[in-house]
Amino acid sequence: MPVLLLLAGTSLRYELHGPSHPNWREPPAWYGGLLWALVLANAAIVILALFRLRGSRIRAAGVLLPGLWLSLCALFPAAFAIIGVGP
Repeated sequence: MPVLLLLAGTSLRYELHGPSHPNWREPPAWYGGLLWALVLANAAIVILALFRLRGSRIRAAGVLLPGLWLSLCALFPAAFAIIGVGP
């Protein structure tokens, strides 16, 4: 899921040179909605898996929660790419 977030941010990269540029326009709101939908889908998968795997919930949490954390960490660079901040 973190890779999907980064790919979404890369593919929706906004090319008008960032907010400090005089011709900058705000990117469409659905770009951010797509990123949040991916994060919420990842959280739903983690929660569903934790309820389905009754016998090994702690093991499943140990495997799935780092992916959720990495998704939240990948959200910020993807959002920066969408709004056009950075190199």
